Amino acid sequence: MQNKFLSFLGICRKAGKMSIGYKNTAERVKENRVSLILIASDLSEKTEKELCFITKGRDIEVLRTIYSMETLSAAIGIKTGVIAIEDEGFSKALKEKYKGESQL
Repeated sequence: MQNKFLSFLGICRKAGKMSIGYKNTAERVKENRVSLILIASDLSEKTEKELCFITKGRDIEVLRTIYSMETLSAAIGIKTGVIAIEDEGFSKALKEKYKGESQL
């Protein structure tokens, strides 16, 4: 069975609707371009707290996924533990696919 969430994450990357890595994500948050932040399951709690801090007061969800950095990186082709989605439609679709996948 193919993972729809990870496949759609790859499509989002190809569409150019994401920023990859903590530094790029922080910059896009400041520019109000981010609608969702995905983080790997094995990302440090410190980094997660920093992301929550920079998104405080903004309508941006920080979602710790069930996927490791290795798995997320394989889906998008670049090693990372932090992915910022810059499109509301992609964000909504990813959240729906994730909800379905994480309950399996």
